[in-house]
Amino acid sequence: MSNIELIISDSAASQGKLISSAIVSIGTRGAKLDNSIWQASASAVSHAQQYGDCGYIGRLLSAMPKGSRVTKLISWIQAYAPIGLTQNAKTKAYKAFVDSEAEEAIGGREKWDIETLIANPWYDYKPVSEESEFGIEELLKLLKNPAEGKKRGNRSYSTTVSDLATKLLKEAQAYKAQVDAQYAAEVKAAFEALQSTEEIETRKVA
Repeated sequence: MSNIELIISDSAASQGKLISSAIVSIGTRGAKLDNSIWQASASAVSHAQQYGDCGYIGRLLSAMPKGSRVTKLISWIQAYAPIGLTQNAKTKAYKAFVDSEAEEAIGGREKWDIETLIANPWYDYKPVSEESEFGIEELLKLLKNPAEGKKRGNRSYSTTVSDLATKLLKEAQAYKAQVDAQYAAEVKAAFEALQSTEEIETRKVA
């Protein structure tokens, strides 16, 4: 473990001045570093979209200091691009890949939202915290890949998982069909009731 040298001076005033200078320097260098990380990470994601090469994303994350900053950067990247990650248990190095499952599950925006990524700094990113229901459509998408035996990045699903996903997918599809039919019947009944009411009102006017 490396040691540091304390900032020491012959008086409280001069020592305080030196510490203040160090703090100002940290602030300046920190802002420059944040922008450098922003540029490198956005460029690495854009490169991954263009060429399918996610290596630079993994290298950047592996070079980041441990802690909340790397976690925030990962959240920011995955909010705007379908990037999956694995981390080596021993070396702690990250390996990135295009997550086809996330690519299919993302809704309400572009799969690769590079423009928003460029326009919004990672250090200002705040994940959406509002609660939302996990609907039947999301469940169907989640089960589709393992049921069809597709890979997730460089990982494949076991036969047991694929068989279970196939069974659950069929049940979920049957349930959706039942819900859709029930909804259609309710809409039809409501429309007929409304139509009947309008006919009655028309007779009254006449």
